[in-house]
Amino acid sequence: MDKLQIVLILAFFLTYCNTQIRYCAPELCPSGVHIACQNQNRLFSPDCKAPRHLVNITRFKNLIVYNHNLYRHRVASGSMKRFRPAERMTTMLWDDELAYLAALNSITCKMEHDECRNTWRFKYSGQNLARRYSKPNIYTPRDIIVASIDGWFNEYKITTMADIRNYQSSSRMIGHFTVMMNDKNNRVGCALTKHSPHGGAEYYFACNYASTNVINKPVYKEGRAASKCTTGTNHLFSGLCRSYEPIDVNRWF
Repeated sequence: MDKLQIVLILAFFLTYCNTQIRYCAPELCPSGVHIACQNQNRLFSPDCKAPRHLVNITRFKNLIVYNHNLYRHRVASGSMKRFRPAERMTTMLWDDELAYLAALNSITCKMEHDECRNTWRFKYSGQNLARRYSKPNIYTPRDIIVASIDGWFNEYKITTMADIRNYQSSSRMIGHFTVMMNDKNNRVGCALTKHSPHGGAEYYFACNYASTNVINKPVYKEGRAASKCTTGTNHLFSGLCRSYEPIDVNRWF
């Protein structure tokens, strides 16, 4: 049994083995096949070249959540002149189920979004992907994680308030940033796979979110920063509502 199977079975499968049939339920995915239904044996794709493994990123969970919330706060608080503040943007927390499904994407070793990654709690789950290759390997897992999140955030440079107010399909690459800024996104879970094509090292980093962008809907509602938070504000990030702000991630405005 290779490292992938050990990690997935011990860290994730024991938690979600009872929901496998439910992942394959057609009502969970109105179009397309669920990622967990496509890979029921939790095996690496042939595109992942040995040696390969699913990186243990447990020690980076707090970093991932912190960096997401830091960037959300910068936008929501109004400290970035490009964007109006958000009236009710939630604090993100880590979610193991989202991380499990992100792992199933990362072990495909392809920069391709899943046809479906929804869960019964998160019926419109969003996703960000990143890839980095080097020969020889000069990156650590932490390098990949930080650079990926930074890269997604840096799409703010080509995003406008018009995009925030009424999200539209665009040829501009703004989807990563806008998913990060979705005001309902209170959960995130990520995974990192490393494999060895062409004598080098290539990393695939995937993050799944509670919610996603929806055409003709706002990414967040603008207003005085955190003015509509019903639970108060995060003690570290005053532009964000507290982590237990009651948000229905499956309901749109």
